[in-house]
Amino acid sequence: MIYFLILSIFHSLSYDYIIAYVDEEVILYSEFQKSYLLLKEFSPQISDTLALKDSLLNSLINGKILLKEAEKETIIVKERELENFWKERLERIKENFLTSETLLEKMEEFLKNNLRQELIIQKLLSKKNRLNITVTPLELKEFYEKVKDSLARKPAICEIAHIFLPILPSEEKEKNSQRRISEIYEILLRGGDFEEICRNFSDDKNTKDKGGYLGEFLIDSLPLEFQEALKKLKVDEFSSPFRSQYGYHIVKKLGEAKNKIKIAHIFVKVPISREDTLAARNLLLKIREKALRGEDFAKLAKKYSYDLETKEKGGYLGEFIINFLFSPFKEVCENLDSGEISLPVLSKDGFHLIKMLRKEKERVFSFLEIQEELRNFIYQKRLKEIIDEYLREVRENHFIKINI
Repeated sequence: MIYFLILSIFHSLSYDYIIAYVDEEVILYSEFQKSYLLLKEFSPQISDTLALKDSLLNSLINGKILLKEAEKETIIVKERELENFWKERLERIKENFLTSETLLEKMEEFLKNNLRQELIIQKLLSKKNRLNITVTPLELKEFYEKVKDSLARKPAICEIAHIFLPILPSEEKEKNSQRRISEIYEILLRGGDFEEICRNFSDDKNTKDKGGYLGEFLIDSLPLEFQEALKKLKVDEFSSPFRSQYGYHIVKKLGEAKNKIKIAHIFVKVPISREDTLAARNLLLKIREKALRGEDFAKLAKKYSYDLETKEKGGYLGEFIINFLFSPFKEVCENLDSGEISLPVLSKDGFHLIKMLRKEKERVFSFLEIQEELRNFIYQKRLKEIIDEYLREVRENHFIKINI
């Protein structure tokens, strides 16, 4: 099940170890993984490859080397200086990446740390008289003519809203699963052995033969419904039944230390049939007909959508670069024009009606629109060449060991 695959991933993240040394300093797996996951979330179009991970680890190592060299020169960046540069960088990110406020809040610490490192490195290179980079107007114009059909393109953008319906089981199936979990709970209350009952009655094939054992997790990494149930329990106590997206659970707290917790569960599935899937799709088709007849899409979203984060905003999802959208939204938005409403679209969560509020086609930026971005591109390219050359000179002065 997808749910327990996610839990197993959280499980693997709950352990930490050293993946690299730079002199007396270490790079932890958690540090690497946090950077990697944030990079993937910020730029989902980047291919998930071993080369990317190698590049990221090498970047972390080089960053520590450069900071050590800066320490020798007593170079620092003051907080006020950092904040001024951060405001400027933040505006550029918002303009170029159409990134959500939520994602920017999540990444603020990561981006600020990178910016602090960037400023320290530039001060270091400047002190070493290596930061002599100039970009003339003529070479900027020539560069624009060379790359305008590839780099200098404004991607297609869409602004969308949706109405979301999950695929819900029939009332009869829901009641049957409720009755089963209640009966299991009664047996536990009468003194039944948790592990034995799990082996006989749980629907989770991956854990039932292990007495329901799920593993050890960071508490905050667990789904909210699990966190709510577990915070009321002492070690060796089990919860009353509760509903998740996939069915009913009784969870047992096996152990707790600091912010980690060991848990087991008994799971009763609520089966979904083809008829349940068709019922959700047919309801969305009827809602779509209402919208096509002139009923306000935003009001329909408030009435019918199950997406709690967007329904009160009329289903508004935001503005996106189409190529950065995940499937099936990407394929749908490529083919919708402004004002159009899609047929029901199936995702891993359920069905969506997607309305195209606004769409801008891909086009070539004018020179005036993009000259500062191109100037920065050339500057960063030459800066990287300078940094790489400097690293080749100083890297041999540092002890580096990679453990993976």
